[in-house]
Amino acid sequence: YTPRRDLQISILRTSTLDDIELAAKYVVLQQAPAVPVSIALRGGTDWRTEEDLDDRISLFAQAIVSRQFGRKAEIFVMPTFATRAGRAVTAGDSVALFKTAFNVPVGVAVMIRPALSVVAEVIPPNRDLPDSIDSDFGWAFGLKRAIGGHYFEILLTNNSATHVGQYVTSTFIGTPLDAGNVQLGFNIERRFGK
Repeated sequence: YTPRRDLQISILRTSTLDDIELAAKYVVLQQAPAVPVSIALRGGTDWRTEEDLDDRISLFAQAIVSRQFGRKAEIFVMPTFATRAGRAVTAGDSVALFKTAFNVPVGVAVMIRPALSVVAEVIPPNRDLPDSIDSDFGWAFGLKRAIGGHYFEILLTNNSATHVGQYVTSTFIGTPLDAGNVQLGFNIERRFGK
């Protein structure tokens, strides 16, 4: 929901740990001829509602720095901090893998024709992972098509994480990412208004 042009409020839900993410994003700076980048700040909470979990709530903060090159390409970096992130499952207990986690996902979008873009994202292995977890980088590559107010995205990825507390650790439910574990994903977005 966008109550103002520079403010977005979101709620997301995933069946993984029955996780609900509540967030707000504020555009601090918009790229213009005299301003080389756009900067937005995003923060919120992940609330894991699945039964028999410890560490149900985590907080996160992100800075989204992006640079457009004409109307055809955009690159972004997203320094991200989260508390009680990731999951470690041992002897029937599911607890946070990290008390605090930090990572910097990066991405690019390139318009190959009007209303059709190629998108790519990379999440580096988290530098604070325990020595017993050897994770590859997380990656996603896809096509995004705009039709009316709808955006359809089909992508290949090695990461099933959707919420900040899941992807910032470069693991998924305590399992290290494998660069060769390819999965197919599909997203639909609907934008209302102008």
